Amino acid sequence: MRFLSYILSLSLLAAVSNAAEELTPQQVDLFELHVRPVLVTHCIKCHGDAKQEGALRLTQLEELLRGGESGPVIVPGKPDESLMLEALRYESLEMPPDHPLDPKLIAGIEKWIANGAPWPKLEKLRPVTTITAEDRDWWCIQPIRDPEVPAVDDRSWC
Repeated sequence: MRFLSYILSLSLLAAVSNAAEELTPQQVDLFELHVRPVLVTHCIKCHGDAKQEGALRLTQLEELLRGGESGPVIVPGKPDESLMLEALRYESLEMPPDHPLDPKLIAGIEKWIANGAPWPKLEKLRPVTTITAEDRDWWCIQPIRDPEVPAVDDRSWC
């Protein structure tokens, strides 16, 4: 009986932890609309896979929690204790260094952190890439042209 209780408890714990990992559509929207665009546009160039200024990489949630030389970047559920918001608000650090972000963008990040910093499972941010001249020559993105219609020898079949 004791063994059965143990197994049942483990099963319940596993079910609860799996449910906690699943994000609601609202959490996904918050991340996709307010967090991912800011990170990809303003942060990944200096804190991505290719370059990690301050030993900081911002491509996965674990990396934000681990942080860099200055410590963890976010404290889920506690925006006022999150170094990321201090930097975005130009309080202690100034990120991005070239110009402050629009306060509406910062508010989206703040809301995301306040809601526990939900991050879609197994998602890693990728930098935006540019399209080269070679890419533009790819056959499937060429303008549609009117093809020359071949002559038909036997018109009775059409």
